[in-house]
Amino acid sequence: MKVVLTYVIVIYFSLSLWAQEDSLSYPFLHRDSNVFKFWGNQSHYDSLFLKFNDLQITGENQIRILHIGDSHVQADIFTNQIRRNFANTFFHLLGPPAISFPYGILRSNSPVTAQLSCNGSWNAYTLVGKSQAQSLLGFTAITRDTCHSKIMFTINKRAIQNVSFNKIMLLTNSDSSNVLLKSGSVKKISYSLLNDTVAIWQYDLDNYLDTIHFDIKLKSDTIPFVLYGLVALNDDPGIVYHSLGLNGAKASTYLNTLLPDFIHIMQYDWVIISLGTNDCYSTKLDSISVYQSFEKLVRNIQERNPNVPILLTTPMEHYRKRKYLNANVVIMRDILVKIAQNEHCALWDLYSVAGGYGSMMHWVKAHLTAGDKLHLNAKGYHLVGNLFFEAFMNTYLNGFLVE
Repeated sequence: MKVVLTYVIVIYFSLSLWAQEDSLSYPFLHRDSNVFKFWGNQSHYDSLFLKFNDLQITGENQIRILHIGDSHVQADIFTNQIRRNFANTFFHLLGPPAISFPYGILRSNSPVTAQLSCNGSWNAYTLVGKSQAQSLLGFTAITRDTCHSKIMFTINKRAIQNVSFNKIMLLTNSDSSNVLLKSGSVKKISYSLLNDTVAIWQYDLDNYLDTIHFDIKLKSDTIPFVLYGLVALNDDPGIVYHSLGLNGAKASTYLNTLLPDFIHIMQYDWVIISLGTNDCYSTKLDSISVYQSFEKLVRNIQERNPNVPILLTTPMEHYRKRKYLNANVVIMRDILVKIAQNEHCALWDLYSVAGGYGSMMHWVKAHLTAGDKLHLNAKGYHLVGNLFFEAFMNTYLNGFLVE
């Protein structure tokens, strides 16, 4: 135990030196308030941080984390920086990176860490802007191609190293009588139903891989094959940090998904929600409707997963159309604070930590943003990922380290 505590103290000291150096480079950051804030019952977080303690001490078991959001998360740049920090701190223990969708069908950007691609004739859509549609996790791809459909999943070794998988979960429509899914290196296939319309195919593999492909054979084109996503897993102890992002997503987008059920079957230990940018982007902000969407999203997750802690993060200041400061961000930040208070969630106030009012121009001048003053560049997202992990470590070590 003393070795573990010494290791943690060394990590914390290194983190403090990094923070001091970064504070000199970016003096507009408010690092003195860079912690997770809690209201009400904190017992779920006590349990979560005890799991991190156990992982440090024994090197056994997995901690599964799900981070959902919008375009800031879909790119998987700042979330991958968080993932790297966890790997470097917790004995380099790390599971596969992301829940994957074939974004390329929609000509949308794939996460930097992994790619899921499809051959053949496919159609796809996301739930963004479709209030009446439903999907398992927000993305749906459909094929009726009876000839040569394939899907391929690949981990990008340049973005994330020493990561592989020995299990694959394919999330599909429930009609299995019309489809044959084949892949090499498979030693066991199991099939189960999430509900009447969604099936889970789990493939246990002979060895660890970083690339896999599936041949899809449809018996007829009368019943389509529907792909809702792919999840890569392995049996190794450590931290599994899954990211799930949809460009343009709002809290209401995820209300039309089966996200609470998915969290339940995946047995996530922690859920992080980074939404709000699109909810407050319009010049006409319906704060009551936005509050109700976040409230319902959080309650739906809690009802299905009563022991899973939730962390809300506030969006950074940003501009509309490159030149109009979005004053609604302050209102959005206050809504999320109230949700955290009323629903007993934790909160990471990125809006304040990043500098608060007027901070976006500091980020622009520091060359940390994209040209739209809404998104960040890679350097900026890496900084946000480091700030998040600093907040985690400040909270974990200062208040929850148990001897």
